[in-house]
Amino acid sequence: MKSCKDITALVSASLDRKLSARERLQVRFHLLFCTGCTRFERQLQFMRQAFKRRFGERD
Repeated sequence: MKSCKDITALVSASLDRKLSARERLQVRFHLLFCTGCTRFERQLQFMRQAFKRRFGERD
């Protein structure tokens, strides 16, 4: 199993690029058991949504 440090890096990277199937599986599996990383992922999603609402979608 990957460490929390590895998983949070992957979760962050998923905002910038599409994760590989293996990476997605590793993240999902880890999140089943780790409440800290699950919270981190939710916080990133919340911040991304808030940013989109405030500034709109820009690429």
